[in-house]
Amino acid sequence: MKPRRFAMPLFFVVMLALLASVPGPQGKDATPRVGLAGAFGAELDALREGLSLTRTVTAGGTDYTVGRVGDREVVLIHAGPGMVNAAARIQHAADHFTLTHLIFSGVAGGLDPDLPLGAVVVPERWINHQFGAVTDDGFAPMPLDIRPFGGTPVALTGFDVDAALFEIAGNLSGVDAGGVGVSGDVFINSAAERQRLSDQFGPRIVDMESAAAGQVAYLNDLPFIAVRAVSDYAGDEALAQITASVNEGARAAARMVIEMVGRMPQAE
Repeated sequence: MKPRRFAMPLFFVVMLALLASVPGPQGKDATPRVGLAGAFGAELDALREGLSLTRTVTAGGTDYTVGRVGDREVVLIHAGPGMVNAAARIQHAADHFTLTHLIFSGVAGGLDPDLPLGAVVVPERWINHQFGAVTDDGFAPMPLDIRPFGGTPVALTGFDVDAALFEIAGNLSGVDAGGVGVSGDVFINSAAERQRLSDQFGPRIVDMESAAAGQVAYLNDLPFIAVRAVSDYAGDEALAQITASVNEGARAAARMVIEMVGRMPQAE
């Protein structure tokens, strides 16, 4: 007796063909790289000028520039403006590249009256100035409820930068290291808000991404630091000031970042 042959229904044939045509998950880039992030095109362009052997790679549907600073491999992360953009794009990079460090480069509003336009500042700690409660008495900051991936929840009031990177930055000529930076999803163009931030947090600079980058770095156990050049005074003339100085400020911060990366010890 001949064995019976079962005809596979056309539906299953079509489904198998469709499944076979779907690409498998893209593997994570295994090369250890320093992630260099910036919010705007000018900040990424300034970083790109300091790289050698650059090329474009596509990871997770997004184009990234990879290159070298000396012998160290780096990848540029176009974070976009604001806290949510920065968090999402940095996490995307962390998911698709083997990041060893995260350095955010760009401009910021100066809150310390002793800081001139163009000063390159590297705070030791970053705080999300918008996380809290609004009451009839004003804004009351609250600790962030951090949910580590697979870990125990922890309440944090801010994110400290990596001590080794901070030491390197502090030894660079032209860097003003120390103090607190604050970040939020608003551009500060108000003398009154500038004063409130100064009174409430005592920060030296304000930007729109660094605290979010610090939070993502914390969740991914990445050494983190942010390097910011003062582009405006976060007062009533802030918009006009940053418009006139953003390119110069981006280049000033990027120069220090590239020098930092060049001084980082090679991993064993």
